[in-house]
Amino acid sequence: MRLHHCKIEPTFFFFLVIFIGLLGVRYFYLTPRHQPSYPPTVNADIVSTKAQSLLIQGDLNFQKKDYAQAIDYYQQAINAAPQSALAYYKKGLAHKYLNQKERALGSWLKAAEIYKDRGETESYYHIIGLIKNNVKDFYRGYLSEID
Repeated sequence: MRLHHCKIEPTFFFFLVIFIGLLGVRYFYLTPRHQPSYPPTVNADIVSTKAQSLLIQGDLNFQKKDYAQAIDYYQQAINAAPQSALAYYKKGLAHKYLNQKERALGSWLKAAEIYKDRGETESYYHIIGLIKNNVKDFYRGYLSEID
């Protein structure tokens, strides 16, 4: 069996390189990146392995949509590490999903206070934005109940 050598034009290689390059540009520069749903600075929150373990347990229950159990774990993490803004933040999210908006806002306010005291402005403004959006929704729902 004899293989025939085919002659490939240099322009083919040129267009192949350009095509591969465009794919790379599309992937690395045009593909939206996943944005974390939590405040970006969380390193100061990990004060003990016990608190970290409790946060993980809370996250597992949150993913299973067992929000009441997640709140319990987040509260235990807060008891183990009272300055854990991340635990307050996550506890607020679980309260929100249980439609306990006042409790959610209270947890987020505490998280914002901790971030502000630490000087973590990016995380602070992230939480403040979350509070503003949810306060609007809360009062919109509250006013519709009155009517």
